[in-house]
Amino acid sequence: MSGLDTTLLKSWIIRSPLLSGVKLNKLNTFERKVYRRILGPVYYNEKENWKILTNKETYARVRKPTIIETIHGGETGGKETTGET
Repeated sequence: MSGLDTTLLKSWIIRSPLLSGVKLNKLNTFERKVYRRILGPVYYNEKENWKILTNKETYARVRKPTIIETIHGGETGGKETTGET
């Protein structure tokens, strides 16, 4: 693909109705659920209990771009939602 074709494809993906705000939120939620399943709960010795990671803690441990950032290649055009729950 030429540079122009790639740019047009990226702009189409960003504006695509397939990736509306609601679907972006659901995709982010699914991604966090997968990460939480992989990482599992964390045991804190000082408190002597188990804890499920928050969204920020999950992303801090993973240290990779979200699936939405990967799809958009960093060019979200302001349409990305974090979907913090």
